[in-house]
Amino acid sequence: MTTSGITNINAKLIHQHPDNPRKDLGDLTELSESIKKKGIMQNLTVVPGHWDENRAHHDEGYTLIIGHRRFAAGKMAGVTMYPCRIVEDMSYKDQVGTMLEENMQRIDLTVLEQAEGFQMMLNLGDTEEQIAEKTGFSRTTVHRRLEIAKLDRDLVKEKTDENGAYQLNLKDLAQLSRIEDVETRNQILKNAADSRQIQWKVEAEIKNREREKNKKIIVELLEAAGIKKATKEIERKRYTEEVKDKKSIPLDKEPPEELNIHGTNLFWLESWDGICVVEKLPRKPKEETEWDKQQKKNKELEALQKKWMPEDNRLSG
Repeated sequence: MTTSGITNINAKLIHQHPDNPRKDLGDLTELSESIKKKGIMQNLTVVPGHWDENRAHHDEGYTLIIGHRRFAAGKMAGVTMYPCRIVEDMSYKDQVGTMLEENMQRIDLTVLEQAEGFQMMLNLGDTEEQIAEKTGFSRTTVHRRLEIAKLDRDLVKEKTDENGAYQLNLKDLAQLSRIEDVETRNQILKNAADSRQIQWKVEAEIKNREREKNKKIIVELLEAAGIKKATKEIERKRYTEEVKDKKSIPLDKEPPEELNIHGTNLFWLESWDGICVVEKLPRKPKEETEWDKQQKKNKELEALQKKWMPEDNRLSG
């Protein structure tokens, strides 16, 4: 890249960069008043050519790289000529990278603007370490902002709106980043009414995913041991004499390395506290009651009576 000295350029020839990461230039009133009194105290940085509204590039004019706020405030103050340094042969990546590095130093950037800026730098090929080095932020902060950039932008804006009922904060965003699945993060953010709800929804989701992971491991161990999932019939008879509980395996603890379960006709089923292994017992013979015994005796007596009663009496009866 080659740069010129400071050259005065007419405002009509200077164009805003279409990919300036700083979409909102903020309140320019104070800066504009200062420019009215003192003029432009610091030069702009521009590159030759510009993009039109259809993103077509033209050789005429210049595109702003550094000084978007000064340029906009100057226009409010009626400035027509700007001191500019012209940089030749600056690649698109270097243009965006330069704007990002300048913007990332600003203290008035929102967390979302920082996050989107870091994401653009990542997209341009920088690593987290390089972003941290270029912007002066810690590697941890860069990583957390990149996690924020994965969230639904409209949702984040809605939850951070100054006029909104709920103000999303950095602690909330850090909580959400504990969940790997971005779609789930967005769903929690959408449904949460306050910070407390975000926290308990995140905790519940993490606990549920941990239980599902443990369940998968346990079921694989059970299937490898030849223990099949219980049928509906076995589930219905669980609390009868035909089914016996053998072992309960909790899902909120580290799965055991060995099952150590002995028995025949073993099955597993889900219960409120985890996975339960049950044994289907042989059906016991029906126990004879006193009433059954009496009925049996009555039938035996009837049979004897029929056997010894004279045939003509049986006919007359």
